Amino acid sequence: MAMTIEQVRDDFGKRLQARPAGDRYLDRPWEREALRFALGNGVTVDIARQALIEMCQDRGFLLESTVLRDARHRLSVRAAANQKIDEREFGEVTAAIREKLGDRLEETTIHRMLCEIIDDNQYPVHKGLFGENRWYEKVRNSAGLE
Repeated sequence: MAMTIEQVRDDFGKRLQARPAGDRYLDRPWEREALRFALGNGVTVDIARQALIEMCQDRGFLLESTVLRDARHRLSVRAAANQKIDEREFGEVTAAIREKLGDRLEETTIHRMLCEIIDDNQYPVHKGLFGENRWYEKVRNSAGLE
């Protein structure tokens, strides 16, 4: 027997209340586990995800997947408009994420997330005049990506 949307929201609400006080950031493993429970009780992915997003918005929580989706959108818009992502634009997206997250994630973690988005989507990166400015390679190396 499938859960109703109200039951799904109640479950998500209980899970959010069980979080440590002040911890308003929900990483992907937490989100995956919450969605897995709903899916295991007969709720579709779309309904479960929408219910979780609404609960988080209503209660002031921030999902990592939402932050990543926003970052992916910003990078895709910049890549489409400028043909290549440059160091300044990368820094602006990093700053926007940092503003949303505060000190929840280290800058190297944010850089790793952004580099993975760029690499996964094969967005072109501006390397500078004559290719001597290898800023993206430096960022990737400092983020632990090779």
